[in-house]
Amino acid sequence: MNDTLDLFAQSDEIDRLETQRGRILARLLLGPATGAELADVGGFRYGARIFELRRRGWIITLTDRDRRTGRTVYEITRDSRGVWRGEN
Repeated sequence: MNDTLDLFAQSDEIDRLETQRGRILARLLLGPATGAELADVGGFRYGARIFELRRRGWIITLTDRDRRTGRTVYEITRDSRGVWRGEN
């Protein structure tokens, strides 16, 4: 297992890395992600997984949307403890 996955495996928020929600959370913890990237790691219903993560307390924001192309970008701005990204 690589170091990045080891870090995510320690998170209480990730049920199992094999889950769609866990893979989407792991991807968002790396930084902003497009809708296409989230679909690649978590399936086409990534919006439902984002909804579930938000219900668990993660603050996930839509930071960019191009209505012409349909491109969207999501980012975690706060974790489930309410800590702003970059604060510890």
